[in-house]
Amino acid sequence: MRYVPFALPQAAMDARLQTLRWTFRKWDTHVRGRATVARGALALTAEEHAGLARAAEEIDALTTKALESWPRDPERTRALGVPPEVVPLARGGGPRVTRVDLFLTAEGWRASECNDDVPGGYNDALGLPALFADAVEKGMEPPGDLPDALARLFAGARRIGMVYATAYAEDMQVVRLLADLLEMHGFETVLASPAHLEHAEGRTTLAGEPVDIIYRFFPGEWFPALPNLDAWAAALEAGLRVVNPFATLWTQSKAAFALLDHPAIPETRLLTPELAREAAAERERWVLKPCFGRMGEGVVLGADETPKAWEKALAGALRRPQPTVLQERFRPLRVETGEGRSATPCVGAYVVNGRFAGCYSRISEQHVVRYDAANVLTVLEAV
Repeated sequence: MRYVPFALPQAAMDARLQTLRWTFRKWDTHVRGRATVARGALALTAEEHAGLARAAEEIDALTTKALESWPRDPERTRALGVPPEVVPLARGGGPRVTRVDLFLTAEGWRASECNDDVPGGYNDALGLPALFADAVEKGMEPPGDLPDALARLFAGARRIGMVYATAYAEDMQVVRLLADLLEMHGFETVLASPAHLEHAEGRTTLAGEPVDIIYRFFPGEWFPALPNLDAWAAALEAGLRVVNPFATLWTQSKAAFALLDHPAIPETRLLTPELAREAAAERERWVLKPCFGRMGEGVVLGADETPKAWEKALAGALRRPQPTVLQERFRPLRVETGEGRSATPCVGAYVVNGRFAGCYSRISEQHVVRYDAANVLTVLEAV
């Protein structure tokens, strides 16, 4: 794996970034003055990519199997931190897309989490290959066909209801781009808050429009705050399909990795008072993670903390009502990005209905890849 700078003059780079903003709706190309689009690509060898796709598909298969029983197990539901109000929604079905975030180490690929509930990253995952694939070395190609795989999720539908957290522009940009993609494939779309879903007399509507299927870009753990939870439950009982189904909240939980066995999954344990005492003495071994949180939110890397700060983080996690996990730290390989700098790459591998479909990758100069990491095109080395 290596970083390959784009062969583009500054004016051409700027023009393509403008297209990324307005055509692919990547409105947050900068966060706090930092660029969120890398000016190069992450190149994987064929062997590295095969290992990546295999790990993602195998972890997806494990979570698919888990979804057959976990939502019906009250004890497991509590351990995973799933709000009890969401349990009635887990009866609904539908096709599924997941994203497994993987890091390459000296021992092979390691997964940090499975984004199984409402995976995002589509503005970059769709936009960067379309705009920058010709800016890398000859013969390099982005892997997968994510646009086609996403469109096939909605086969047989006519009008798609698309729900998202309407207070967040960064969520709107994802849903608006996917609506553009689906409309190009002949679907009709309705965009609204999930609070605008109604079900009456056997008919489900969103913002007053009848819909055949729902695309959900609204985290499952937020649904208990909605005023129309009963309408959602009734619609699902009547057979409404949702992408992704609510059951994926069970495997979205960071605690899911404590219950799954795969070589790419690092040791993951639910935090208890006894484990916290042990972990206080093994600060450099562990990473502290809340069960639910996105873009590195709430993640504490023990090696980056002082002993006092680490003990405070452990104590604070024990006081919170939601479960927290400790995940054994792994050491990702870094790539040289030029001018004596290096970065940690995270490759998010999309799996759509069981098959690898594409990548959403980020690089960060920090050890933890957070919301302000730079999004980076992923390509395969020329054969």
